[in-house]
Amino acid sequence: MSCTVEELAETTGLTLYAAEHSIYLARAHGWIANGMGSQEWTLTVPGEDVGLYESFLERAKNPVRNAAVYQKARDRLAAATR
Repeated sequence: MSCTVEELAETTGLTLYAAEHSIYLARAHGWIANGMGSQEWTLTVPGEDVGLYESFLERAKNPVRNAAVYQKARDRLAAATR
């Protein structure tokens, strides 16, 4: 199921402003997505593709291209979570 902002506003009675910001909120929570450059939004299930992309990473051979840069990123992440 997909719709445009205009279709959502027309179907629900919301103003275009309210419909648009409702879509942004739903997107921020992972409940809808849209294709690059598309004006149509599609319902999704948050996290439904996590396993797929995790399996891609698990199969990656030598996933780190630059160990020094990778280590700096890990150090920054560790410092931010303290």
